[in-house]
Amino acid sequence: MQPSWTVLAVAFVGVAGTLGAAVFTQVWGARREDRRWRQEQAAEGQRWERQQQERRDQWRREDQLRRVQQRQEAYTEFLLAVAAWASAAYPLILDGGAQPSGPAAEDLTRLGALVDQAEATRVPLRLHGSEEMSAASEELCGVMMAAVRAFADGAMTGEHVDRVLLDFRRTSQAALAHARADLDIA
Repeated sequence: MQPSWTVLAVAFVGVAGTLGAAVFTQVWGARREDRRWRQEQAAEGQRWERQQQERRDQWRREDQLRRVQQRQEAYTEFLLAVAAWASAAYPLILDGGAQPSGPAAEDLTRLGALVDQAEATRVPLRLHGSEEMSAASEELCGVMMAAVRAFADGAMTGEHVDRVLLDFRRTSQAALAHARADLDIA
């Protein structure tokens, strides 16, 4: 007969081995699962960061396009106001020497209102435009207002007409050149 402790020892080793193998398998599986989970989390974190960066880039591009559009609208409004003043003022400037009494009061009122309109369009221009364009628009509005004052004072004669036309052309061309440069228009 065999001693009973040997059978018990073999049985215990068999049960312990089975339990050990089960525990080892569980621990190994848990580690593998943890590693896979960390890799998935890292990949998800990288994906999330990439999406956030893409969103920031998209928002930056949209903001830049919005600023360009606002600048373009501000420049267009100002230049249209200047063109409206020029189309109303040129006939008066060219006929100024021919009429000794000067332009009618309603013409002066209209020219003054057009200068005020150009001044009002300078507000968004100063906000969205470049400093050079803002300075050019201020100078141009000054020339336009000086012409209206010269009409009102009756000083729009010969040499003064030439000076007003020259100043207006110079300042309007400078403003247009700054607008084209700011908007990257050839």
